[in-house]
Amino acid sequence: MNKRGFTLTEVMIAIAIFAIGIMGASGLQFSTIKVNRKAEVIKEMTNLATAELELKRQYYRDYVYSASDGQTCDSYQADVSGNNSSDAAALGYSNANITSCSVAVHPCTFSSGAFNCTTDTPTPVAHLVSVTVTANSQDPVVLTTLIRSKLSGLTYYGTGQ
Repeated sequence: MNKRGFTLTEVMIAIAIFAIGIMGASGLQFSTIKVNRKAEVIKEMTNLATAELELKRQYYRDYVYSASDGQTCDSYQADVSGNNSSDAAALGYSNANITSCSVAVHPCTFSSGAFNCTTDTPTPVAHLVSVTVTANSQDPVVLTTLIRSKLSGLTYYGTGQ
């Protein structure tokens, strides 16, 4: 620096260093936005799968059904058709990113201290329910639970629940 101020070369180098810093910060910001969008889609998928499992838990706890594979999720269908859209909003998901939702149900018997779930179970005491939700460019979310029927007569921890 001379007595009169900065030279043109010094100013150009300072601007170049500043521009490189700004480009790095903007690249970080774009990458953060992309990761946040992906997390939002995963949250939507998980919320839909959880809602569907809760819906199936209500159905299969009170009734005995046979096996079914690949049926469409009831809560997904309701939201796509516009019915129960307030329920979907309350559950915290929208179907903007979700491409499919399917349910597989396998009836189960209980013997020798273990559940055996196959498609040809004659008198089920429980149901193995799996919900698979897929979205654009995402790995599917699969949630599975075992739902014991009230009609089964099985007891847990000595209670008739």
